[in-house]
Amino acid sequence: MESTIIKTYGLFWRRDHVNWNRTDDKGELLGFSRNRKSAERINFNGQIGLYILYHDFKIVYVGQVGKGDRRTLYSRLKDYTRNLKNHRWNQFSWFGIKWVNTKGGLSGGGNISATKEVLLSTIEAILIDGCEPSLNKQGGQWKDAVQYFQHELSGDPSMEEKLDALILNQQKLEKIILKIEKRLKNN
Repeated sequence: MESTIIKTYGLFWRRDHVNWNRTDDKGELLGFSRNRKSAERINFNGQIGLYILYHDFKIVYVGQVGKGDRRTLYSRLKDYTRNLKNHRWNQFSWFGIKWVNTKGGLSGGGNISATKEVLLSTIEAILIDGCEPSLNKQGGQWKDAVQYFQHELSGDPSMEEKLDALILNQQKLEKIILKIEKRLKNN
């Protein structure tokens, strides 16, 4: 009997930290766990389970993936970047029934059998962590589920890198202005 239905989950991942421009549905939803090597990137593209879409932490949509079709978490979320819901969400949480195996891939997701206690505890944990009710002081009680944190897009410069580039450009402009001022004085 399962001790938990949800094996992995991610809370309040940012939509703008995912590359949605892939022409296929093999995009990357990259995460890492504090329980594993922090540099390790796990791709949750093929995860199945439940997901929540938010706009600035307010729930705007709840859905599921893996119910009889071959859709993946990535492909379902990608759909919402191209339809009428496109501008209505900027974050998402997901709760998956596949676990991360020793090679860093996803495994499982077949038939699930759980006691009513496990089922109710799982539903409660999803609601508490996914909705963040103000009167619940502690987060969801996950027995064996592992939380994953989102990796930022690797191709995008960080804010610090952007500031460094701006400072460098400012210094170059200041040098150019000084040269122009010297030429004007000499003329």
